Amino acid sequence: MTSFRAAIGLVWFLCVGCMPMERERDPTSLVVIQEPAISWIQNFNPLIPHGARWPTKHGVYEPMMIYNPLSAEWVPWLATAAHWTEDNTQLRVTTRSDVRWSDGALFDSQDVAFTFEYIRQHPGFDTSALWSEHLSSVSVIDDRTIIFNFKEPYVPGFDIVISQPIIPEHVWESIEHPQTFANPSPVATGPFTEIEHFSSQLFRIGKNPHYWQRGKPAVDSLSFPAVGGNEQSAWALARGEVDWGGNFLPAIDRVFVEKDPEHHHYWHPTIGASVFLYPNTTRPPLDQPSVRKAISMAIDRELVVKVAMQSHVQPSDVTGLSPAYQQWKNPDVERDATWVRYDPEAASQLLDKAGFPKDERGRRDLDLEMIVISGWTDWVRALQVIGQNLESIGIRTHVRIMDMGAWSDRRARGDFDLSMGWSDVGSTPYGYYRSLMSTDLLKPEGEATYVNWHRFGLSSQDKLIAQSANGLVQSLSQTSVFSEQLAIVHKLQDIMLDSAPAIPLFYNPSWGEYNSRYFTGFPTPENPYAPLSPNAGATSLLVMTQVTPR
Repeated sequence: MTSFRAAIGLVWFLCVGCMPMERERDPTSLVVIQEPAISWIQNFNPLIPHGARWPTKHGVYEPMMIYNPLSAEWVPWLATAAHWTEDNTQLRVTTRSDVRWSDGALFDSQDVAFTFEYIRQHPGFDTSALWSEHLSSVSVIDDRTIIFNFKEPYVPGFDIVISQPIIPEHVWESIEHPQTFANPSPVATGPFTEIEHFSSQLFRIGKNPHYWQRGKPAVDSLSFPAVGGNEQSAWALARGEVDWGGNFLPAIDRVFVEKDPEHHHYWHPTIGASVFLYPNTTRPPLDQPSVRKAISMAIDRELVVKVAMQSHVQPSDVTGLSPAYQQWKNPDVERDATWVRYDPEAASQLLDKAGFPKDERGRRDLDLEMIVISGWTDWVRALQVIGQNLESIGIRTHVRIMDMGAWSDRRARGDFDLSMGWSDVGSTPYGYYRSLMSTDLLKPEGEATYVNWHRFGLSSQDKLIAQSANGLVQSLSQTSVFSEQLAIVHKLQDIMLDSAPAIPLFYNPSWGEYNSRYFTGFPTPENPYAPLSPNAGATSLLVMTQVTPR
């Protein structure tokens, strides 16, 4: 079935070149493709972990600050300043004085306090375990000042607090069941808040009539057609029907750029961590590090990158950290990282020792299902290559292709053997290693979790992660403190080398494409004010407020 899908995808791409360039469209609305869907559900709840329409958290609602990974700086947004006390137990935040909600009501620090108290009252929204593990209280000093009180020093709490989308108290205080509230007509502070049209195949969001950045946004509205996957995205982009996209496009130069070289452009910087193959470590035999390492050694990453990613990316090393985090890497770890090197013979030997020898047919008593999102052709093809690699050493595999909602649900509940997935990123590697290996985010299979889908945790590494949290700094200019943290991060990399909690495949690029026929001002390598990709979190706000009609 999967090979049939791949063949259909190839035919689709070969046909793109013979399709007309573009059809008539509204040149005043910025057309965006960000999330794959064959139909839309009207949900703009910014507090639920997944399921809300993009750009709910990155264009409708706004955070207090935005981390820009290209400049490694925090950009003031709803807040103008944020400072730790000397002992790193209190974070003092100053909010803007010139912000209104989209219904005209004034925004102030009480809305910020309400947002965090609301999350405390509804633990299902506390996906970072902020209240359960670290935060003790939130204090409003005046309309512009708020203090976050922590139980102990926890500097990574800065990232969690300052990037939280803020909701209006005067609207949400009356919501009785927020976990199921779809918020169909959002009141927010972002540049786009007005739902002008919503159907199963297209929705359009108009600009905020009270937006706090005077003269912005320059764009009248954002339009979102329902597009099922990469093939359909390529078609729409090639025809000039889309202005801004964040998809992997096979043969992008041929199927996209060559159709209109003057206006069709892309930029794919590597700014995150890695795409992983996540094993459910609660399911035997994937609970054995040796089996996980054997699976990793059976994977030909060079072939995965060539066939699935068309050489747009590089195979990952054992740390899983992309070159964007080069200063945090331990050069000694790579020397000993045999389990991320393609060696099917060594993989077979490991499986033999683990008690899974081949039978007379060359098969082992291992049968694994791998789940992936339909329409994500790069990931589907990656799993097809990986499946062939594993079959070659006697492991039976089945690739289960499903829509985004079903995949997200099974991934969150741990209902899988192996799953493709991205990794957590931030201003430092703290969140990345915490989500990969800490026990404080560990949930039993069947209970949904926003991170640590693979259900891995070792108490021996929790102390290191806690030490890293207590001293981690936002600026690498404090060299003495950074040196201490670097030593801790290197120890975490040693633990990852030994335990193989998940299997890094390749560095995750920031996919981004744009069409400048109707709109200009997108980020480029020559003007890298933000990542181009709409997948890069709240940095999308930096783009939305800069793009202008031609």
